[in-house]
Amino acid sequence: MTAAFAFLAFLPPSTESLREAWVVPVKGPSTAQIRFDPVEAAFAAGEAVSPDRPLAGAAWTAIKAGDDGAFTGDALRSGVIAIRVASPESRTALLEAQGASLAWVNGEPRVGDVYSSGYVSLPIRLKKGDNLLLFRVARGRLKVDLVDGPKPISLDARDATLPDRIEGRPEPLWAALVVRNATDKPGSGLTIEARSGGKRIRTAVGAAPAYGVRKVGFRIPDARTEETTVRLFQGNRELDRTTVKLRLRKANETRKRTFVSGIDGSVQYYAENPASRAGAESLVLSVHGASVEAINQADAYSAKNWTNLVAPTNR
Repeated sequence: MTAAFAFLAFLPPSTESLREAWVVPVKGPSTAQIRFDPVEAAFAAGEAVSPDRPLAGAAWTAIKAGDDGAFTGDALRSGVIAIRVASPESRTALLEAQGASLAWVNGEPRVGDVYSSGYVSLPIRLKKGDNLLLFRVARGRLKVDLVDGPKPISLDARDATLPDRIEGRPEPLWAALVVRNATDKPGSGLTIEARSGGKRIRTAVGAAPAYGVRKVGFRIPDARTEETTVRLFQGNRELDRTTVKLRLRKANETRKRTFVSGIDGSVQYYAENPASRAGAESLVLSVHGASVEAINQADAYSAKNWTNLVAPTNR
């Protein structure tokens, strides 16, 4: 019995794309100073939200996902999508909803992936029987996946904040990864060990909220290798591991630099395009536009002989 349980615990997760739904168009926020959301209004009034009853006076329409697994259509420019999920038992899954501004799982609000980044992966608890997933949509497309069989506490490297190693500057560096907790209790006493080039550093990262995610910062040792093995521990027990790659950059090349924010303690990065002349002390900031990575902003310029150029991330 024990051996069977151990085997099941390490089965790879399976992904189910949800392909049948209902959609109802709702009025967008326009320029109103006070935003009205019919789903939030219904929940606040203690009313049920269901495809079986109109929402804000509008009827729901059945829709199906296309060959790529995504729902599309004009109603998704400003609307709400409802998906029923029947579960034979209570279970934990990861919800990945690309294109949702906001999600509700059986009435509980969860963050969306409005820009369809593909790395918002939320632990949720599905009850036995019928479950209702609701999504606020505004960009014309929604793709919803449920990933079954997640590890209780795991690392997600898709939204990593990573520095570049710079030639001639041997030093430990700050990085950050997402920790997911797919259990009903806070994951306390977590540490991350980063190992590269035969060196290792362990960093205490605190707790991860129950059925939640938290991006945590940790130190990476100085090394001349690209790959770094990252291991997540609770006490002396390894929970998960992954591998990240850091670019190796020459002293005159653009690079990503990380630091710990003095505002909230998170790890952030900025991009730097160093001056082509040694000794230049001036600094110019270049602010990137929407959906532009800071490193791409810095790469858009040729090196200047009179100044260093820095592109802050997240403006």
